[in-house]
Amino acid sequence: MIQSLSSRVHGQHLVQDVVMPAIISHFQDPQPNKALVISLQGETGTGKNFVSQLVAEAVFKKGLTSKYIRKFIASVDFKLMNETDIYKVELADKIRESVMACERSMFIFDEVHMMAPELLNALKPFVDSHTEIHGVDYRKATFLFLSNAGTTAIRKFVLDWLTAGKQRADITLEDMEGRVAAGAFEEKGGLKNSDLIKHALVDLFVPFLPMERKHIELCARDALASKGVIPDPAIIKRVADTKVYEPQDNPVFATQGCRNVAAKVNVSSPVNPV
Repeated sequence: MIQSLSSRVHGQHLVQDVVMPAIISHFQDPQPNKALVISLQGETGTGKNFVSQLVAEAVFKKGLTSKYIRKFIASVDFKLMNETDIYKVELADKIRESVMACERSMFIFDEVHMMAPELLNALKPFVDSHTEIHGVDYRKATFLFLSNAGTTAIRKFVLDWLTAGKQRADITLEDMEGRVAAGAFEEKGGLKNSDLIKHALVDLFVPFLPMERKHIELCARDALASKGVIPDPAIIKRVADTKVYEPQDNPVFATQGCRNVAAKVNVSSPVNPV
């Protein structure tokens, strides 16, 4: 699992250092104090969904298709704000059903920044330190929250760090976690004002760092390899050149990270029809 992250997820050493050990430790603990709750935060294209997929594949043979993994996408599953009360009941029922079937169930919430705090409040009993709720013990479950909250703070910190001549790989979770958590506390929507924040029920806030050109090139290389094509430096450079880099006065970070890189590779290196 750790090897998959180090070889397939680029530019996110904090994820490799923190997420996998936390998951492994929780699964090896025969009696955890509470469900594991990890908030993965950062801008689009930095790998949050990909990491959740790799975690799912490492934990369950069928990965995201396992019946013991429930994934919720805010813009799809909770899109009607006036239906929040209904969603709360349905969500609680789905969590209960899943944990009754498998105590190690995993729940992935994507686009948490778009969820109503009231809906997130419905999760509080399941991630708190209760030995059981109506005969069901939820403490061995895992909850992953994927959010864009904190993006501005993350980007500013990394830019200041690099501008000061420091190495990206030297950034630690201690350097950033407070800033990332503040993004969840302060930015509108999602975790802000939720009981999960008020009662300190999120165990880890893990930042996904903005992607640099070298990371875009690695993503392009992987996309070519996945097609069975020997990575061509010219194609990799051409794909990286198509990305927009910010800020304007110091264009270090690729907007939207590795999002759409695979599509750009397909255009640059189309598969010959059979």
